[in-house]
Amino acid sequence: MPLHFPMLLLPRLHRVAIGALISLVLACLSGGVATAAPLVRFEWLTTASEVTPGATEVLADLIAHQDDGADASYFTIGLGPTGVVTNVLLESFGSLLSVSDSFFGLSGGTLTLIGSAPSNPGSFGADTDVLVATLRLVLNTAIGGAGGLALLDLTNTAGAPALMANGTTAIPAQLAAPLTIMVVPEPSTGLLVLGGCLALTARRRWRSA
Repeated sequence: MPLHFPMLLLPRLHRVAIGALISLVLACLSGGVATAAPLVRFEWLTTASEVTPGATEVLADLIAHQDDGADASYFTIGLGPTGVVTNVLLESFGSLLSVSDSFFGLSGGTLTLIGSAPSNPGSFGADTDVLVATLRLVLNTAIGGAGGLALLDLTNTAGAPALMANGTTAIPAQLAAPLTIMVVPEPSTGLLVLGGCLALTARRRWRSA
């Protein structure tokens, strides 16, 4: 009997070992998820997302939201204009940013915006919403009916700007949805176009009759 006692315990020990291993794996995964969670996310605030055919520019504020105890010292992102948005100009940096340390312009062929925290105290503060910059979008509505401005992830070259609550740094995991600009006719122009279409339709019917 004593010889068989350890053999009887093996299945129980096996189950305990498997349970401990599963718990360890889940703990590691949960820790990884917490570390990879978005610490800084961006949001567009525009004066108008719909413009008339004669519009030549529109202003857009870029807001950075810090989550999960993040305390960033700078943000580095790229800007990608498309369609009727032919150029992007810097109107102003946010009031919490250091103007002397921040940067806007071409860097390595990419339109780059760096919003840097003031040297004193050197960070924005945990869970702080930051106005990164106000941008002036130059429009050419003659080349189409839509356009936009997308944020490009430059973290591979920019490094890791966000500080976690435990003092370690992490790369922001979430950018903004593309800002969309739609060109829509003025109400009077739309009515004229509609009236013209109705007149053409009536004329065709009269001829066919």
